Amino acid sequence: MTVLIRSKPMKHPTLSLLCLLACLIGQAQEFPLSDFSPSRIPKVYDSGWFQLNNSQYEIKVEWKDGAARISRWKYSPESDYSLPGKGSLMGVNMGEFGGGLYFKPADSVDSVFYIDGRRGPTQQSFFGGLMVPLANPIHQRLKGYSRVANGNVVGIFQYKDSLFYLDGLAHMGLVIGGTYSVVVKRDSFAIARVADLGDCPMAYLADVQRLWIVTMQGLLMVENGQVNRVLSHVFWSGLYPNSICLDPTGTLYVGLRGGYAKVDVKTWKVMFFKYNEHPV
Repeated sequence: MTVLIRSKPMKHPTLSLLCLLACLIGQAQEFPLSDFSPSRIPKVYDSGWFQLNNSQYEIKVEWKDGAARISRWKYSPESDYSLPGKGSLMGVNMGEFGGGLYFKPADSVDSVFYIDGRRGPTQQSFFGGLMVPLANPIHQRLKGYSRVANGNVVGIFQYKDSLFYLDGLAHMGLVIGGTYSVVVKRDSFAIARVADLGDCPMAYLADVQRLWIVTMQGLLMVENGQVNRVLSHVFWSGLYPNSICLDPTGTLYVGLRGGYAKVDVKTWKVMFFKYNEHPV
């Protein structure tokens, strides 16, 4: 965002106020915890679930400055990851319209790279490739990038000194997902599928010992290379969980449409806190 500062005072203070409000609205809107109430956990497709499904509030959770921070989440199809000295990766997830893992070299002259021994970029495939018109803004973001892998990349992250990305799709009854390892050298990539998640990953958290993955239908815990499904058929199926954080007491927070959930990692008890939507 570029803000122009005039040397002379504006003649219309009301216009100045409106501009300021527009800038503030563009920032992340943080909610106090008092805006949420402990609520009955709805069953999928009951009236309470449909009310949440139709909520205009996508709630994001994060652990920041020693406290749980709640704000309004906004979807972005891109996830970025820097490769110092080599370039950058970008994951793209456009849902049923595909996506992929893309690479941009640090030096534009050094544009030749290899994927699993074959010269890149990866060929576009109908299933899993990016299938949006050239007028879509994502193509502007991808200028200078070349495709490394097809798919719907949910996130790129480092876990125990290795690089991974999550891939998944939930659409029209199709629910799939997997974890992939990525080994990057100067001019080559080695990509391998290391786990079938059996569900679509929506958000993740990598701590020192474990990798937590919130899926469309549950919660996975990856530890010592093993994928453990600790929660299945959770009420947030269809409520689009978007974020996850962990507090020092061992409680997971999961942000979703219409509120957030808390999960005790010792008992796996789930609590739901609904956002008190204020009347307009």
